[in-house]
Amino acid sequence: MIRGSARGSIVLLVGQVASNLLAAVGVIWVTSLLGDVSLGEVTVVYVPATIVLLFQDLGLNAAMTRFSALWRHEGRMPDLKVLLRTGLLLNTSMAVVLSLAMWLAAPLIAEGFLQEPALVLAVRAVSLVVLGQAMMNSTQAVLVGLEHMHLKSLANVVWAVLKTVSSVGLVLIGLGPLGAVAGGAIAVVLTGALGMILIYLTLRLVEGGRSSLSQGEALRILLGFGFPYYTSTLIAGGLAQVYSSLMTLYITRDFIGNYAAATNFGVLVSFLTMPIGTVLFPLLSKIPRGSPNLKKVFQNAVKYTAFITLPVALGLIVVAGSLIDVIYPGQYPFAAEYLKVYLVLFVFEGLGGLSLGNLIVAMGETRVILWSNMITFVVGVPLSLFLIPTYGINGMLITMIAAPKVCLLYQLWWVKKTLGFSVNWGSSARLYASALGSFVVAYPVSNMLGLGGWGGLLSGVAVYGLLYLIISPLIGALTRSDIADLDQVVDVAGPFARPLRVVLGLIGRLAR
Repeated sequence: MIRGSARGSIVLLVGQVASNLLAAVGVIWVTSLLGDVSLGEVTVVYVPATIVLLFQDLGLNAAMTRFSALWRHEGRMPDLKVLLRTGLLLNTSMAVVLSLAMWLAAPLIAEGFLQEPALVLAVRAVSLVVLGQAMMNSTQAVLVGLEHMHLKSLANVVWAVLKTVSSVGLVLIGLGPLGAVAGGAIAVVLTGALGMILIYLTLRLVEGGRSSLSQGEALRILLGFGFPYYTSTLIAGGLAQVYSSLMTLYITRDFIGNYAAATNFGVLVSFLTMPIGTVLFPLLSKIPRGSPNLKKVFQNAVKYTAFITLPVALGLIVVAGSLIDVIYPGQYPFAAEYLKVYLVLFVFEGLGGLSLGNLIVAMGETRVILWSNMITFVVGVPLSLFLIPTYGINGMLITMIAAPKVCLLYQLWWVKKTLGFSVNWGSSARLYASALGSFVVAYPVSNMLGLGGWGGLLSGVAVYGLLYLIISPLIGALTRSDIADLDQVVDVAGPFARPLRVVLGLIGRLAR
């Protein structure tokens, strides 16, 4: 079961790599065409849509993922069909209502909240994102629960192609920020519709007897699991909107544009972690509490995620200046410094990171997530009210890094107290030693070389990557058994299999 999910993770990784590369091309192209002020306008016009989306889901997506994995494993497919149809219908209906309400309120939002009446059309375009994003989120939650990772990857690639073509095309014909927003809306609505079609065809092919589960009972099951999780998500999302609203009110559009240009590169880290996190939730949902596999899967997920995430995040900090010079020459003067601070967000995977939340929700303990997010909210709001007006983007980034750490400590305590295990601290210590040790050498060496542009980028990546690949197996951050496990699933990586196997072979020889 664990190995099958690892294969699913790599299938999803391949799709994620392809879709993110395509989307990154479009985002970088649009960013270079717009400039910092226009990009700042695009960034702030999405803020109202993210606020509206907070009130749409009610936790049904998490519930559909969990019960899709659990009931499929138990053979309850007729009941599952009723449950999924109920959840998708409710989610889509709420999205239609909220999207229409935002469309009608666009003049008030543009003038009253954004304080830019000229953005009315952009707000109306982004109101369609509410509908499309809701459909995308719901259908992808179901596909993950059913473990149809190939279909989720297909939807991601379609979205990336549509977004790149439509956004770049509309900006090039002179629509500016409106074109960027409208292109994103077109992509997400069409991809959401494709997801609905894929779910319909998938459920139609499912055979089984009649279900005794009524839609009312299905709704009670969904809300019983999902509503506490939704409440916690609402609190976490509300905190993010506090940050965004303070940014909109206190920071000028050019600095916001530099921040948006910097955070575009977060995808280089998240596309590596997202497949693991996505597969981990349905996998853990199938493992009963008390099973020895639960501890093993959790600790391996923390280890493999950190093994990938730490060097990518720290390596990008080493080459941040050169990366911005190569991608946006002469533009976005503050983006490199913002990028360095932003990447610190990803340096906590070895302490549990995304794996802790997936484990707790998979155990059905949504109230623990609620308390976790309340803790983050209580810490984050006062910090943001002081730091963002005073220190601008850097203040917001510091708040985003610091506030969740109290929540992390609470989740670690709960897992240890309730489930009887924790992160493998010895393994995490070795991972941090290899990643930070490589960084301590590579960062000053890169600065002393004084190379910019492509020279600085390639030399920084080479120095850091070589150090990490040598140090990590030598100090036991990655063992021979880890390498053997990875080698057994690398074949499904398609065109990435050969270079991955070469790297694994090198690490394996060093590990001996």
